[in-house]
Amino acid sequence: MARKVTRIKVAKTASKAPKSKATPKRTKSLVGQSKKTNIPFLDPKTIIISLSGPLSSGCSTIAEHLASLTKDKFVLCRLSDIIRKELKKDGNKNPSPEDLQDKGNELRESKGKQVLVERCLKKCMRMKERPERIVIDGIRNHGEVTYLRSFSKFFLVATDASRTERLKRFRNKTAQQISDIKFNNIDERDSGIDEPEYGQKVTDCVDLAD
Repeated sequence: MARKVTRIKVAKTASKAPKSKATPKRTKSLVGQSKKTNIPFLDPKTIIISLSGPLSSGCSTIAEHLASLTKDKFVLCRLSDIIRKELKKDGNKNPSPEDLQDKGNELRESKGKQVLVERCLKKCMRMKERPERIVIDGIRNHGEVTYLRSFSKFFLVATDASRTERLKRFRNKTAQQISDIKFNNIDERDSGIDEPEYGQKVTDCVDLAD
């Protein structure tokens, strides 16, 4: 499994208020030094690592590893779990990859491209102990990246592997002898081919990786 990881440089900028105006009273930031989000009580020190990559390229493996650490452990949030929960409400308890793609698109279209990551972070904030480290598995749309970029300690990691290796992994994981053609159709849609703006855009997300 090959991973594309580039270190990000976080630039700090400072602005001064005009002397003619009174400086407004400062309040403690509770949303990761972001004014664009509405996630309450996210500590500015919270580290958010998100993973994006083609189908069966290794995102979940890395996310599970970070969540299993005994020291500096990450709280794991899978965006697919949020989609599965919505499908379960619809009576679909065993969704196919296509079902997950359709429902994810439906949610992003009706509630905004950021809806899945927003729900993910809100879920984390309802935990008894608010996490200092969060790993998000399954970034699929550039709107999700844009939303998360508003947090000062967000990093996007991209994964990749050959198509042959990914097909092998998918078959082993799902115990399904999916055909090459069907896998290719799911994979192409996942990458963003013929997808709307709110749809699957993994290739775009990978290009935005740190």
